[in-house]
Amino acid sequence: MWGKLISSNGEFQTNVHMLSDGSSQNVDWNNLAVANGKIMAVWEDERDQSSEYADAFGSVWHIYHNTGSPDVSYNFGDEILMITEAVIFSKVIAPEGFSEWEEFHSNYEMPIGNIRFDILNEQGTQILMDNINPGRDISSISQDRIRLKATFTRSIPEDTPLIDLWGVSYIGSDYDPPWTFYEINPSNPDGNNDWYTVSVEFSFTAHDDVS
Repeated sequence: MWGKLISSNGEFQTNVHMLSDGSSQNVDWNNLAVANGKIMAVWEDERDQSSEYADAFGSVWHIYHNTGSPDVSYNFGDEILMITEAVIFSKVIAPEGFSEWEEFHSNYEMPIGNIRFDILNEQGTQILMDNINPGRDISSISQDRIRLKATFTRSIPEDTPLIDLWGVSYIGSDYDPPWTFYEINPSNPDGNNDWYTVSVEFSFTAHDDVS
């Protein structure tokens, strides 16, 4: 049995006591015991000067006090829930006039924890592309309806991975023909019998939908 002490609100103790059910190593471990479905951690409040171990506190298993000694006390608290993993799913993404998927995008923060991104089928039962990062090419996905999945993991309550936004880009069907815009400089050049008498600059800009 290994572990660390946590406070009543589920936070790890900052002094990081290590717990062990043995005393074979010369380190500052506290001792654990199990009885009646309970886990008990015990240590002595005063250093055992006669102990040969380097413990900051002498183990109660190795000091000569009877079980009714006022020097040893314990308390059973209530269990505290600490959520270390969470999952979110997007709505079904089903673009109109879909032709091909392009890229996965996301803005997120991971101070200490972790976020894993996956792309699923529309039912959310099959992983189509796993463990992807923003900018990943997703054009190999043939399904035209997908969901996004994000899995958050953390080791302590203070860790809080965050997603600001996420999504995908795609190529759709082209319903509008391309067009070209042009400019003349000067806008009204001097001319004579269809010949310009000054230098004229023509600028052409091609457009396709909103590009």
